[in-house]
Amino acid sequence: HNYLNNWYSQGGAIAWEFIRMAQSSVADLCIIPIQDYLCLDSKARINTPSTVGENFKWRLVKNQLSEELMRDIKTMVDTYGRYTLTPRELAELKKKEEERLAKELAEKEAEEAAKKVIVEE
Repeated sequence: HNYLNNWYSQGGAIAWEFIRMAQSSVADLCIIPIQDYLCLDSKARINTPSTVGENFKWRLVKNQLSEELMRDIKTMVDTYGRYTLTPRELAELKKKEEERLAKELAEKEAEEAAKKVIVEE
């Protein structure tokens, strides 16, 4: 509670406060374990350092992600721009950026050419 300056959140709401804080950071990458979105306790850990044999056994089970939870995750991701583009979307975005830069360059070259014509006259 001290770290978040929030004395009102209870239980799983605290996990969501930390998720919100991570999502809203200036970091290029934000990875939130699904166990945190589900507000699970330490029994759902993937890995316990310095242990052998009990790691990587936790699994997400069918129907553990409710429609409401998926909507909440999507809202958080959309709010903070934390999403991954598909290869097609990435290619389209790259193409648009290349077109924008080409147009900008053509306009600059035309402007320079016009200045050159004016100077030569």
